[in-house]
Order: sequence, then C-alpha cells, then structure tokens
Amino acid sequence: FSRMLCLQRLPQSRSARPSLDARSLLAMRISVVTLAGRQVASMEVDGTATKRDICARIPGLVGRSLRAARLLHGSDELAGQATVDTLGIQDGACLQLLFDSRWLAQVVTASADGTAKVWSAASGECLLTLEHGGWLHSAAFSADGAWVVTASSRHTARLW
Repeated sequence: FSRMLCLQRLPQSRSARPSLDARSLLAMRISVVTLAGRQVASMEVDGTATKRDICARIPGLVGRSLRAARLLHGSDELAGQATVDTLGIQDGACLQLLFDSRWLAQVVTASADGTAKVWSAASGECLLTLEHGGWLHSAAFSADGAWVVTASSRHTARLW
C-alpha cells in the first residue's frame, strides 16, 4: 500500500495571503549588515531559517565569533529556536549583525618563539603564556572558547 501526495499551485486572489505554514516554504531574500551598514551577506532563506542557519552562511563567521554573533531585526533578536517567520521577517529584510563582547573578551596569538599568548581584548594585558616549542604557525580558540589549539613547525598540535 503506497500513498502519493500531489501538490498543485493554485492561482490566488489579490486579497488571499498564504498561511503561516505556506509562507514557511517560500524563499525570500534577506541581507545581513554590520552596524556601520556594510553588507556581509545576502541570501535566500525560507521561513523556517534560524539564527544558526543564517550565521552558517556568513563568510568568516566561525568559532568564537559565531557564538558571539547576534542578529537583530528592528528591536527583535533572532535567537534560539526563533525563526524568520516567528519574527515576521519578510522578503527584502535587512538584519543587523552585532557581537556580544562577553564572547570576544580574549584574543590568542602565535609566535615564532614557540609561545602562544592569550590577551585581554579590553586591556591588552597578557593573561596566559603557553610554551609549545618550535615556531608556531597558528593558535585558535575552540568553538566554545574552553580550549586553545596550537600548531608548530615541528608538525605537532597541542590542546591547552
């Protein structure tokens, strides 16, 4: 026993509006801009898109900056399980991208002297020195900010 579902697009009168469920399936174009007005992304989404869905499509938004990202539509914030539809965001809308400074309070650097340093973004003070050894190519925070990973010219990586 099998079931077949057929969908047919019906002409709408000018006064007819799609239901909330129908609007959720319709694609709309939105833009994401910084507070300074610089566009960082333009994309098509449907009404079920969440903050996570939109942020995943913004170039360079990873790790700590992803956790710190906030998307605003007017005075409403797209957060948690809220969707484009639940906030009433429509085709052509512009969302503002902000960063919560609590997530960006520290910066990690890598150095040719074999050390990585964690710095306070607010004061510029060195908070922690990690001695990996060998010339360090890179250092980064984990996505949740709980770990630092370093990679050296000796082909080693360390989690701190």
